[in-house]
Amino acid sequence: MAWIWSEAVAAAAHDQGGFSRSLTSEWARSSAAWRVPEGVTAIDVALALREGRQPKDLNPPESSSREEVGEFLAS
Repeated sequence: MAWIWSEAVAAAAHDQGGFSRSLTSEWARSSAAWRVPEGVTAIDVALALREGRQPKDLNPPESSSREEVGEFLAS
């Protein structure tokens, strides 16, 4: 298991685009951290949170590649 801090999630979401400014600002101000399986990235956490899923339930094989994230945000 690994820890991903809210600042990293906010930065990844901001860099990727397609996330609301208020949501990323909320994550940036938060001191929260999510415990996730090894191999899960900050953008995976951001996508899960936006979809209402819990980051701890992510599995590394389900983690989104950069291409998949771009396709998801473009749709």
